[in-house]
Amino acid sequence: MKIANPSTFGFKSITLAIGLHAIIAFAVGVNILFERYFPSDLWDQIPEVESIQASAISEQALERELERIRAQDEQKRQEAREQQRQLEIAEQKRKEEQLALARLEKQRIEKQKQIAAEQEAEQKRLAQLEQARVEQERQLAKMEQQRQEELQRLKEIEDQNLQQQEQLRELEEIHKKEADELASIEKQQAQLENVIEQLESERIERVEQQEQERKLSEQESEALKQRLQRQREEIQEQQRQQAEQIAQLESKRLELESALEQMLKKVQQTDASGETATPVENAALKQEKLLEAMRKTQQELANRKTTLELQQAALEEQERLAAQIEKKRKDTERLKRHQEELEAQRLRVEAEKRLERQAYNEFLKFIPQIRAKVTNSWIEPEVDGNLETLLVVVVDKTGEVQSVNVARTSGSNVFDRSVTSAVLKASPLPIPKEPKYFPYFSKFQFSFTGSG
Repeated sequence: MKIANPSTFGFKSITLAIGLHAIIAFAVGVNILFERYFPSDLWDQIPEVESIQASAISEQALERELERIRAQDEQKRQEAREQQRQLEIAEQKRKEEQLALARLEKQRIEKQKQIAAEQEAEQKRLAQLEQARVEQERQLAKMEQQRQEELQRLKEIEDQNLQQQEQLRELEEIHKKEADELASIEKQQAQLENVIEQLESERIERVEQQEQERKLSEQESEALKQRLQRQREEIQEQQRQQAEQIAQLESKRLELESALEQMLKKVQQTDASGETATPVENAALKQEKLLEAMRKTQQELANRKTTLELQQAALEEQERLAAQIEKKRKDTERLKRHQEELEAQRLRVEAEKRLERQAYNEFLKFIPQIRAKVTNSWIEPEVDGNLETLLVVVVDKTGEVQSVNVARTSGSNVFDRSVTSAVLKASPLPIPKEPKYFPYFSKFQFSFTGSG
């Protein structure tokens, strides 16, 4: 859309307002004026105006035309105002853009300064990088030389690794044998534990049976003591009664002897005086009766003494039997205590052996580690043949080697010394950490095999 000049529209409106009729007359003059005051570049911006044909019009038509022209003029003025407002807005935007451009220019200058500083810093950094590159190339050359040396060492290490792999295969075979031995030992240990459990069960049953027998023996001994005590008291009572009866019989015997002596005296007096035989006979009969009574009394005394002696012998026999039973009970208790001591000692020995087996089994797990560490520390000497040496190693609780002695030489002192030195270099050796196992492997034998 072309933009019309507002002064042009005002001039035209004034011209039309003066009189529509003058337009026709002054058309040529107006055209000349337009060509005079408006250059060719502005002429293209003026909208085309329809040619006005001269004709006779009425007043009403003129009014209507004027109204139409005024309306068009008003519309154009509004458009001009709108265009003016758009131009102001555009001008405002232009100013804002100029300010923005000024800010951008300022930022560009600052950015250029910053870029210049960064370029200067970058140049310094590049100089440093160049210096670092030169240093790095020097280091790379040095590293290349080291790499070549490392490759040479790696080759040597690879050769050593091949030898160590061969040794490791031998160690694995040894470890396999040790594992088989360990499995066999564990199997034997399990069987031994089963036997120990059976023996323990039998021991408990035997102890319980012995305890029951001891209780029964004590009960029987106590009952026998009580029975013997009662029999002793009864025999003592009988002995007391028989002693009283013997005393009575002895008194009666003395009385009879006294009567017999008196009778004999009377008989002798009668014989001396010459009396008849009838009183003598009577005295003889009495004497015989007295003698018979004395014999009976003596026989009864002898019988009672025999009975008392038999009872005393029976009592002594029972006391002897009771003493034997008591001695047997004490011997049984002493034997039981001895068996308990032997059993406790057996249990201690079994516990010691079990702990020793556990320590041995635990130590066997560390043999491959010890062997590997000694092998890594071993510097193989130049000897011929596949040699083997047996060492006695003494360590402390931390695995530090205290001493190494050759128990069986390989036949080569050089080989023996190299293995001994390897064991000392490998200190501390890996050993079980349980303190209770240490006494069983503080001193152990170590076999080492190597090829020259």
